[in-house]
Amino acid sequence: MWHRIVRFFNNLPIERKLLLTSVIPLIALVLSSVLTYRGVRTFADDEDQLNRVYLTQRTASEYMRLILELNSGFRGYVMTRQDGFLEPYRVAHDHITSVGDQLEELVRDHPPQLGAVHDAQRLVRTLMREKDGLILSAKKGQSAEAIHYVEEGRGRAIMLQIREHMTRFDHLEQAALNDALANMAKARTSMTGNLLGGVILALALMMFALHLIARSITAPLVTLAK
Repeated sequence: MWHRIVRFFNNLPIERKLLLTSVIPLIALVLSSVLTYRGVRTFADDEDQLNRVYLTQRTASEYMRLILELNSGFRGYVMTRQDGFLEPYRVAHDHITSVGDQLEELVRDHPPQLGAVHDAQRLVRTLMREKDGLILSAKKGQSAEAIHYVEEGRGRAIMLQIREHMTRFDHLEQAALNDALANMAKARTSMTGNLLGGVILALALMMFALHLIARSITAPLVTLAK
């Protein structure tokens, strides 16, 4: 096989030999560029995933903060009957649904996380519906039911369920974060290897082609000298 390649190359005109000398390394560089481009695309996709996870974690943190403000504002109003506690309750009440919807949108392509958010959203709506009714009753002077609600721990039980779903959500997102970081490291290593490998291969092929040209030129001279 090697002798056939050498014989074929020796029989080529000098113009074609010089052309091959430039074309062969160029082909190697093109192949390396294609592989590197694919690595860059993979790296960009992993970076998008990483950004999504970071944004999702911030949104989930904001979601839990609003839930806690909703709960603490309700308890403060029921126990003290001071309207000042209703202000953080109203703020949380007005924003918590939209933040929950944003969270669902961020994980719409990730069914396990989406399921956890759906479960939390359902419980939050139940919590808000119950607390809205109890606050309305307390404003009418019927605060006994609201106080019993707090003392019985009904709201606390729902909060614990919400925390369980959001804890499961956090674990899933942490796993997604770890996967994204690992994939980015692999893509970076692959891009570096493809780039260096392409350069080395191009140089090696160019040296090989130059060696064949030199051999095809010197071989007849050696024969004539004999």
